Amino acid sequence: GILRVLNPFLTSIDGGSRGNPGLGGAGGHIFLWGAESSELWWGSTYVGDHVTNNEAEYEGLILSLRAAVKYFGQSSSFHIRGDSQMVINQLKGTNQVNAPSLKERFRQAIDLLGQLNINSLGHIRRELNCRADSLANLAMDSKRDQFVLNPQWQALLSAAPRSSSSRNPSSTAVSPPTLDPSASPPLPIG
Repeated sequence: GILRVLNPFLTSIDGGSRGNPGLGGAGGHIFLWGAESSELWWGSTYVGDHVTNNEAEYEGLILSLRAAVKYFGQSSSFHIRGDSQMVINQLKGTNQVNAPSLKERFRQAIDLLGQLNINSLGHIRRELNCRADSLANLAMDSKRDQFVLNPQWQALLSAAPRSSSSRNPSSTAVSPPTLDPSASPPLPIG
């Protein structure tokens, strides 16, 4: 069945490189607005040995958007937050994407954003983006990809304020994943 959740989802993303260009990793997590301590999904991905910070930032965005599309769907409303003002401004159309290495990543991000109901794209101060930053560092430290759909995600959503009315414009409808939620397969990058 479909749960209709009043709270929108919040997605925080980050990416980083050690050396710029250098060793790169990206991360992100998804939770309900107002319930930041209850992660529904988190992921980190190793981007490579010779990537820029901006490339890694986009990979964190793409990683998180793919999870949002896969697990929570188009009818869910999302707020996206990142600590790269440049990436946020490019997505909003106020800055151009000039670097050739970012153009394909930008296109992928725009395609994924088009599959979701995005309420806002916003900048978050670096010191308030600690969880996404720690996931990016986890990827750089481990040189591994890790993706986790919280096995309790349905219970967390069930506990959130909800409405049975499908006409409520501020509500978010969520269908259960078609796969076993305790077995989170890697989401392909690229």
